[in-house]
Amino acid sequence: MTDEMKWDIIVIGGGLAGLTSGAYLAKGGKSVLLLEQQGQPGGCCAAHVSGGRTIPAASHLVNDQELVNGIFRELGAPEIRFTAPDPVFEVTGPCQGKNLVITSNRELFEQSACELVKDTNREAVKQGLGRLIDLSMEIYHETRL
Repeated sequence: MTDEMKWDIIVIGGGLAGLTSGAYLAKGGKSVLLLEQQGQPGGCCAAHVSGGRTIPAASHLVNDQELVNGIFRELGAPEIRFTAPDPVFEVTGPCQGKNLVITSNRELFEQSACELVKDTNREAVKQGLGRLIDLSMEIYHETRL
């Protein structure tokens, strides 16, 4: 006998698809070797540090708690609890001290956008943002069917 390992399946890439595929294959009784070039698994969903803050690189890819926990339940893994990052990020514009806060908190998002314009334009900005958010949510829900 040799020290050589034999694998039924080799999965290249430890991103969400590779990790999920490898886990399902292993649960199905296959011996799986998962190869990842980075120092940690997660692919696009691995966090990175910027400005002293840890930022999830692609948290929008795993924003469906029931979908993710459904996979975890099937695999016998413990479920996770999702918490919304707040704010997701801030955009610094040409006006010093004024930032646009991009967040799922609608009120905070609208407030930060309104602070970027003159008082006389704030209601128009708020209405436009409201329409944009409503349309975005409608598209999101329609594409999930």
